[in-house]
Amino acid sequence: MKRMVLIFLLFYLFMVSFVTSVNACSCAENPDVEAAFKRSQAVFSGKVLDIQEKKGKGSYGRLVHFEVKRTWKGIEELQVKVTTGLGGGDCGFDFQVGQEYLVYSNESTMYGDKTLVAVICSRTSEISLAQGDLQILGEGEIPLKDVELSIVEINKKEAILGGTQSLWGILILGVLLISIIAYIKRKGA
Repeated sequence: MKRMVLIFLLFYLFMVSFVTSVNACSCAENPDVEAAFKRSQAVFSGKVLDIQEKKGKGSYGRLVHFEVKRTWKGIEELQVKVTTGLGGGDCGFDFQVGQEYLVYSNESTMYGDKTLVAVICSRTSEISLAQGDLQILGEGEIPLKDVELSIVEINKKEAILGGTQSLWGILILGVLLISIIAYIKRKGA
């Protein structure tokens, strides 16, 4: 009986050591342009240059690298990165490389680190479908600050941090397992 409890305890500790947070998506009615603009921290139009899957413990989703064409709020740089989910209920927007979008985004930790996040519940859409928004928003401004963003470097940092956290988890489980085995041997002797 004691062995069964011990096995269950070890299994439970192993399972909870690798838990990640989960988000679900539930969208209310899509806000009008003025309300969406007011609620958003950044509103811009841009072309998707690259999309990378985020890797690392505690973060997931896709990191989308934009070349900014016009900005209405919150963006001054020629390039910006925005995080979105993978889809399938996590609010992720299905951005495609080479396509242009009108993006409404906010800073959030929804997908890990605090970054600008774009979700399906916002008015974010392909630029060709956003003509009504563009008429209301006006011409916007051309961004002036030149910046070179590297998604590869960001993903390397996340992978290193995620790997370090996994090693700590394995180390703690190993110490716990050795302690339990030593306790059982002493108890039996």
